[in-house]
Amino acid sequence: MGIPELIKALRRNMVETGNLVCLGCGHEHSCSTRGCAIMREAADSLERLNDFEHSQCAKLLAENEALTKQLSVKSEQLESLRTIFYEVTGSVPSKAPKNKPLTLKQLRGMDGEPVWIVLLNIAKQSRYEIVTEVHEDGIWMVCADDDNDYAAFGLYGKTWLAYRRPPKAGEK
Repeated sequence: MGIPELIKALRRNMVETGNLVCLGCGHEHSCSTRGCAIMREAADSLERLNDFEHSQCAKLLAENEALTKQLSVKSEQLESLRTIFYEVTGSVPSKAPKNKPLTLKQLRGMDGEPVWIVLLNIAKQSRYEIVTEVHEDGIWMVCADDDNDYAAFGLYGKTWLAYRRPPKAGEK
């Protein structure tokens, strides 16, 4: 039974006193033709709550509709801006940030992190290494074959570079 049906049933049952519907509680001592005070108050309270609930739901639904329309407009504007950007630049922006060589400040904060090491002017193959210790003048790293390497900050950019990931062609 829903709230509207419950309200109707309470109002229907509160009409007569002195019959089986009357609770005989003595709350009003003489409910008379107005019906049982408890049932009347319950029906009135339920009606107020039901009206409030419906008005709040209607208000929230209206707000939701307005916000949905605004979001739709914003999404359309964003798509238009993307299209213009693609047409003007001729390229699709990458989700990943540019893979530039790490700065010394960034390297100092990479303790325990993997870095892609590129050795400049040396035939040794580039590889991932994990920074194990950071010192004032350089970093200790270890690679998959358990080689420990020390890279001096004074030689950074001259003999070696570090990246977050392997650079693509043209990113070096």
